[in-house]
Amino acid sequence: MCDPDPSPSSIFLNIDCYPHSLLGVVNAVLASPVELLKIKMQAQYGSGSTLRYSGPVDCARQLIREHGIRHGLMRGYWISVIREIPGYAGFYAGFEGMKRYLTPKGENSATYPHGLFTLMASGATGGVSYWFACYPLDMLKSMVRYCVLLLLPILSVRIN
Repeated sequence: MCDPDPSPSSIFLNIDCYPHSLLGVVNAVLASPVELLKIKMQAQYGSGSTLRYSGPVDCARQLIREHGIRHGLMRGYWISVIREIPGYAGFYAGFEGMKRYLTPKGENSATYPHGLFTLMASGATGGVSYWFACYPLDMLKSMVRYCVLLLLPILSVRIN
């Protein structure tokens, strides 16, 4: 999946991130409802607002009861997918790039004596790369979800 030549000029350019970025689609299925619940729970603590939910389970129940699973609990799924794809590509590019950089040529990163340090530094680099790649989209996702939550009462009123 990755180019076996770990020369410095090819470290970041020859990492095939496309298959890894598609894992973002799978992750969004799990992360999207959790993040929506988190945003709704945080938003209820704004100035002048009353507590509507006693916890995340209560929040999920009310969302499903009022709007169903698709328009309630899974609201914002596609913005999560759009955020996760570059995030996962960034994570795997950072992880693989640092792992190749720190592992001497001909050594296996798992059996190399400093392999634990290599994997820890690679994971940290991957995490920073993930957020560097998707942070602007994460802010957009939160704003879209929060604004949609503010507009729901207005949008749900029927004009006779």
